[in-house]
Amino acid sequence: MKNLKEVIVRSPLHKLSIDLKAKRELGQFSAVNDRILDRSTVYCISPYKTATRYLNGCYRPEISAHEPLHYLSLRELNKNFDDFFVRRLNTLNLKLECSGFFSAYIEELTNNPIAANLHYIIILRSPSSWITSAVNFWDQLSEKGIHYHYPNRLFWMKKVGVDLDHLLKVTEKERQEGLQKLEEFYMNFTEKTKLLKNVHYVRIEEIDSILPFLDELIDEESRPEKSQTLANKQKVFRYKNEELDKRYNMLTRELLENTK
Repeated sequence: MKNLKEVIVRSPLHKLSIDLKAKRELGQFSAVNDRILDRSTVYCISPYKTATRYLNGCYRPEISAHEPLHYLSLRELNKNFDDFFVRRLNTLNLKLECSGFFSAYIEELTNNPIAANLHYIIILRSPSSWITSAVNFWDQLSEKGIHYHYPNRLFWMKKVGVDLDHLLKVTEKERQEGLQKLEEFYMNFTEKTKLLKNVHYVRIEEIDSILPFLDELIDEESRPEKSQTLANKQKVFRYKNEELDKRYNMLTRELLENTK
């Protein structure tokens, strides 16, 4: 069965298979889109490659999830954010969700009457470190031959404007243009988090320091010893922009100070 799934992922049937899965998932959704039925989910919405997987793994899978309904969410959020977001929240019924794709929807979260009152966790990572990690991770994924790599198509290409699967395979000029878009997205996202009402920041190096606060917020006991990160096995590309890192540090110091 595993071999069959791998064959499908590398074939033109891949898009059809995930569309069929998404159709089944959507058919099981809650119909309620104007109120929270049960759990009021806390969202960690830092971009991919900011230790969201680690934070999620600190809690029981029954109450916490990392990028659940990934393809369906990427496909549907642009169509009708307000309707889909609340129905999705009620369907998953989680205490904590860690999903990097929500980093592209700060304004929608702020303007939605339900989402605006939720709590949000933002993990802070320097731009140079983040870009290095993201570029290398997606470059490694591109070697797997995934036929329809939907995070790249629906998030990186559509929301950020960068084909991250091929950033290391284009001309130097095209690569620099892509890196500039990554810089702009990351800084704009960080700046926009000021719009959120209940936002809590933590530096990636100190991520465990937020666990006591989060434990109390969701009434759960974290288990960081059970979690793990998805580290890049190798780094073929290294990015460094000291000026950008300085600007980011100034911005994040302000954010941390203003939310104490």
